[in-house]
Amino acid sequence: MAKYSEQEFEKLMKENPSLKVQGKKAIPIQKQKQAQKHEAGRPAKYKNVKAESNGVKFQSKKERNRYDELILMLNAGEIEGLKLQETFNIQRGFTTIDGERIQPIAYSCDFSYYHTGTTRRVVEDCKGFKTAKWKNSWKMMKYNYPEFEYRIT
Repeated sequence: MAKYSEQEFEKLMKENPSLKVQGKKAIPIQKQKQAQKHEAGRPAKYKNVKAESNGVKFQSKKERNRYDELILMLNAGEIEGLKLQETFNIQRGFTTIDGERIQPIAYSCDFSYYHTGTTRRVVEDCKGFKTAKWKNSWKMMKYNYPEFEYRIT
């Protein structure tokens, strides 16, 4: 981080009116506006905007919109057993030869449900950005639960 004398700092501020001082840092106004949009005071890493529907909070508008669609399908009788954030164990915990305890790995899908009249569970995730961690978890889910139908929206 650059350090400025008082005179240099004043000159910088005059030459760049879009900067605003926050603590000891000069921050561009555009970044300040992004930060104001999110609860934590900083922009979301993947630019998602949290949303809510019927009192249920979601990590993104896309996930909320899919929930609204699934509720319509549920009310129309097309699907049943809708669950949100259902957790699945994708690797059991274990103890190594050296006695180190390794914690189990769990995966939480956005939605799970059954099509009416079927016994095959649908596991669904709304993804805007697919991280390496998510891709690995998704593969492990498919390996451990081959009987499920998987969907990415």
